[in-house]
This record gives sequence, C-alpha cells and structure tokens, in this order.
Amino acid sequence: MAVFINYRREDSEGDTRAIYNRLAEETDESNLFLDFEAIGAGEKWRLRIDDTLKKVGAVIVVIGPRWLDILKTRPPPEPPMPFAARSPRVSTSRVFMSFRGS
Repeated sequence: MAVFINYRREDSEGDTRAIYNRLAEETDESNLFLDFEAIGAGEKWRLRIDDTLKKVGAVIVVIGPRWLDILKTRPPPEPPMPFAARSPRVSTSRVFMSFRGS
C-alpha cells in the first residue's frame, strides 16, 4: 500500500524521518511519499502532491508539539491554496494521525 506522510518541517522533521525510516524497513521506499525523498529539484511539487494523494492507500499526518503555535503565526493562505489547506479532499478513512510530544 502506498503511504503519504504529511508534517510540518519546523516542528516534526526528525520524528517524521524516523517514521519514514521505520516504514522503509517494512516496504519498498517507492510506496512511501515524503517530500524531501519524493520530489525532485525543479519538479512542480504542488502537482506532484495532488497526484500522489489521489493514488495512496493511506495518509499519515505527523503533528508535533509546536504545530498549533506555528499555524497561528502564519498569515491566512492566498489562492492558490497551499497543500495543507487543500488536504481535506483526502478521504478521512485513509488518514492516520501521529501526535509527537516534546
């Protein structure tokens, strides 16, 4: 099953890398989508993310201890909406949350 891993780099990059590495021990890395592993330099990342979300069997959302604080410091998104604001289009039956405490 293909898995998409979503996270905030400034909050949970290390934990997310650990999750990715553990999953990579169990499955082929081509079944895992993590931005810095899956998106090449110069690639249209927004299209790649949208296309991948249509194909995966599961989405793991990693929420670190500063997630809400980071969200509050950012201005409201302007069109086109950033990925995080569009992600609710993913079926919630395929989403798994991972809360990482400090």
